[in-house]
Amino acid sequence: MNRWMSGYGNDAVPIGASHLVVENQTINIWDTYGGDEYSLLRPLAYQNTDLFLVCFPLYISKENTDTPSLFAEAIHKFITEVRQNASKIPCILVGMKKDMANCVELKEKYLFLRPMFGEYVARETGCLAYVETSAKTAFGCDQLKRAIVRVPTSKKSCLFQ
Repeated sequence: MNRWMSGYGNDAVPIGASHLVVENQTINIWDTYGGDEYSLLRPLAYQNTDLFLVCFPLYISKENTDTPSLFAEAIHKFITEVRQNASKIPCILVGMKKDMANCVELKEKYLFLRPMFGEYVARETGCLAYVETSAKTAFGCDQLKRAIVRVPTSKKSCLFQ
């Protein structure tokens, strides 16, 4: 978890577990695959979860408007799924790949979501917080760690969606 990717790929599906120590607290992190074929298996992991991190990239393709964005999927699919299966467990909404918004070439192909929109959606869906991050530049990563640590639990087990 201490290495950052130097680029992005559409075919990467990280699945696994790791842990992180923040302010003397160990946080266990589980990353689940979001594909429909796992929709019956994902809720099995929810019972031991203290916090959900619902993540999505901060951009929407201008060219492929027929396909729902990963942002829309995060909201309509994963937050709904979490609320139906684990309604009392808190969520943090996480916008990823913030560094891409600074790339002029990408602005021709993608629309980038504004922070106030993510904050609005987080409030409307009952998320504890909204944080924008970039694994590439580490932007927002400390803010996300602080948001995770502020969630009151005896142990920390986070599930990424």
